[in-house]
Amino acid sequence: MDYFSAGWLLALVAFFVGAGVGFFIYKIKYSDDARSEKLQEELTRVTEDFENYKQSVTEHFSKTSELVNNLTEDYVKVYKHLATSAETLTDVQITPQLNSPKSSPMVAFINDVEDASGNTDKTDSIEPPKDYAPKEDTSEGTLSESYSVGVKKTDTPKKESA
Repeated sequence: MDYFSAGWLLALVAFFVGAGVGFFIYKIKYSDDARSEKLQEELTRVTEDFENYKQSVTEHFSKTSELVNNLTEDYVKVYKHLATSAETLTDVQITPQLNSPKSSPMVAFINDVEDASGNTDKTDSIEPPKDYAPKEDTSEGTLSESYSVGVKKTDTPKKESA
């Protein structure tokens, strides 16, 4: 037993035991089941994060919409207050300027907001589309039999003599 002394034999057995334990630990840690479980946990976490994000975005835009509506209503109130005050505190000449859409771009917007909240029937302002060129009263229309594009009836092609 010269070749197999106790030290060598012990080292060889320890090596194989360590290799076996390492192999089992590797299989447990990096097996397909463990990898699948890790991926499933990560997928669940990412899905929850995404759902939380979507909910947050929905709440954000809902709140933004509410605030913009409040801002619009407050602007209408302020404008009406200023117009009423101007009517009572200033000359009569300024009142038409306050009610004129040319005086403030927001007047038309305010009127649209008021119409949208109360009156949605705007059939009196609907006109048929103008898909034709309007003609003058003295000229013939484009559907007239005598209408032509630059060709006169008196012009006849000349025959060349041979």
